[in-house]
Amino acid sequence: SNGTPLTLDLSTVRGKGATGSASRNGLKFDIVRIGDTIYIRGSDAFYKHFAGAAVAQLLHGRWLKAPATHGRLQAVGTLTSLDALFSGIRAHHGKLANDGKTTYKGQQVVAIRDTSDGSKLYVAATGKPYPVAIVGGKKSKSGTINFDEWNKTVSLSAPDNAIDISQLGG
Repeated sequence: SNGTPLTLDLSTVRGKGATGSASRNGLKFDIVRIGDTIYIRGSDAFYKHFAGAAVAQLLHGRWLKAPATHGRLQAVGTLTSLDALFSGIRAHHGKLANDGKTTYKGQQVVAIRDTSDGSKLYVAATGKPYPVAIVGGKKSKSGTINFDEWNKTVSLSAPDNAIDISQLGG
C-alpha cells in the first residue's frame, strides 16, 4: 500500500461478504462486510489517527457502519471482495508466461509469471486449481497475497449497535 506494508487476514464468502482484520502502520481494525454494507471497528490508535483523541474515546470498542461500494469506506470495501481483487489483477497484468511446476511454501504449484513486472501467481498443481499466492515482482510493487482455506465455512453476522457513519459529521 504505497510502499507501506498492509496486513490483511480475511475470510470471504463469494457474493455475500467477508470478515477479518487489517493493520497498517500499527493502525488496526476489524472488518465485516455483508452485502453492500461494511462495518469496521478500529483500535483506539486507528480512531485517534483518523478522527482525533476525543472521537477515539467516544468510539472506543464501537463498530461503524457504511456503504461498501461508495463513500468514505469504499477503499476498505474493495479489500473485502475476491471478485474486485481478481478483476484488478486481470486489468493490470502484462503478458503471462507459464513457468511450470514448482513448490511454494512446500505445496506443489504451477507458477504463472507476469513478464512485465516479474510477479507470479501460484496455482495449486494438485486437486482443484485454486490460487495459492500472488507474489510481487518489481520492488515498487512487491508484496505477497496468500490464499488458503478454500471452501471453509465462514459465518457472517452484522455487529450489534453499529454507528451509521452517515450520521457523523465531518
